[in-house]
Amino acid sequence: MQIFTYILLAITIKTSLLGLGMVSLLISLIALLFIKFIAADMPEYHTKRFARAFKVAVFAHLSAYGLLIIKLAFVDGLRDIPAFIASHLIIHHILSGAIAGGLTLYGIKIFMYAKASTLVQK
Repeated sequence: MQIFTYILLAITIKTSLLGLGMVSLLISLIALLFIKFIAADMPEYHTKRFARAFKVAVFAHLSAYGLLIIKLAFVDGLRDIPAFIASHLIIHHILSGAIAGGLTLYGIKIFMYAKASTLVQK
């Protein structure tokens, strides 16, 4: 079951890098449900760490959409729309890259801990 959570984490990272925030949000929510109901036989450390990674992805994407809505409230007229679009694209790429980078590093940390645990047990 651990391999499926690694795959879901990789898909979440890839969709975040592609700028598909809603898809990343949906995949993260599905992964949380998968961890809670289906992958109950995973070690406790993996369950907690993967759940934390997907919760961070959900919160970060929701925060990005919250920022978008707040910025949208500051649009006064038609003259502000091009600046809104340009600033949204810049912020969107920065946040998407930061989310994906953080999830990548956290996924590597989970994998390295699992590998070290396996070597210690042998």
